[in-house]
Amino acid sequence: MRDGHVFPCPRDGTVPLYRYYSSKHRDHHYTTNWVELRAGGDPEGYVYEVCYVFPPPMTGSKPFFRYFNHKIKDNFFTANWAEQRGGNGDWMHEGVAAYVL
Repeated sequence: MRDGHVFPCPRDGTVPLYRYYSSKHRDHHYTTNWVELRAGGDPEGYVYEVCYVFPPPMTGSKPFFRYFNHKIKDNFFTANWAEQRGGNGDWMHEGVAAYVL
């Protein structure tokens, strides 16, 4: 099952969604905030990719949920509500990062 669709180029009503990834840490992070993870990379080896998503809900879109685990200092992202981590006390729902089709 596909979780959602993002756009490779800007479209009317979309904003950039940055995917930061570190092969060293085998970790990823998604954000629409350019400065959240040091604007495009850091000494720990994080690099970024960009795609485009809707900031507010649009017809046919669904939320891209963001969770944070304070014990392991990591985020979890999903557009599939069945995968949500809200029932696990270690994961705190931080809201909707963006909307995807």
